[in-house]
Amino acid sequence: MLTIPRTELPADLQILHQNIREFLVQQTPREGKSESAQLSGTTNLKGDQQYLFDKQIDHLVFDWLEKHFEGGEVLSEEDSNLRHFGKNGLYRFVSDPVDGSDNFFRGLPLSSISLAVLASKSELCVDQVQFSMVGSLASSVPILASTNKGAWQGDTRLRVSPVSEVKNAFISCEMNHAFVDSHLGKLLKDARGVRSYGCASQAITLVAQGALDVHIDIRSRLTPESFLAAAHILQEAGGSLFIEGEKKIASSLADRFNLIVASTPELLCEVKQRLFGDITP
Repeated sequence: MLTIPRTELPADLQILHQNIREFLVQQTPREGKSESAQLSGTTNLKGDQQYLFDKQIDHLVFDWLEKHFEGGEVLSEEDSNLRHFGKNGLYRFVSDPVDGSDNFFRGLPLSSISLAVLASKSELCVDQVQFSMVGSLASSVPILASTNKGAWQGDTRLRVSPVSEVKNAFISCEMNHAFVDSHLGKLLKDARGVRSYGCASQAITLVAQGALDVHIDIRSRLTPESFLAAAHILQEAGGSLFIEGEKKIASSLADRFNLIVASTPELLCEVKQRLFGDITP
């Protein structure tokens, strides 16, 4: 496995998060402007319409990385091209500049920047992530993780909850464009509580923080930039993870997956068994 040299990378990512929040504070996407006036007229890799601020933040992230690192390659939801900078490409950065763009535009609370850092040429899978950041646009303190060093928000180390049964679990389920079959409907009915946020990175990190116990996204629509950083954080907080797709490992950000994360292996096993009849952990 390729490794990244020890650096102060997590601290650097916190500065990037601060810069993005400062930029967005100056943006008032809803003030006096219709949604159509805020759209860029282009679509991202998923085919979703892009807001102007999506593209602005994407450029800000690339420019910041180019200034602060010797070299690397950047994969982003907002740009279909693999972009390179510098001569010494140590890093592969996987970016979702604004996860939850619709939430941000409408003034809803959950949106974030998500950034996973891998060694250059690494496969696009959670086990290859070395550093990660999910920074809520509503908070000045992002969540950061380093492999085998835990997940942290400021001085607070993140830990998942001990919940091990659906009947005691607060579950987040992504519902946009979702088909709710009888198995999923019964699971949600039996849970202690159900939420839906429209921001994958935030929902997954809420499980890492112990605020939620499960997050489910089984629409076959989730792409790697939306979950790589958050899933890395979840694992560093002690959580359990299930990912499936047409490919075992993504070859590009266009590849789509299903994902379930849970606070404990027992809870993940119960959720999978009830959804798929799968009893393996």
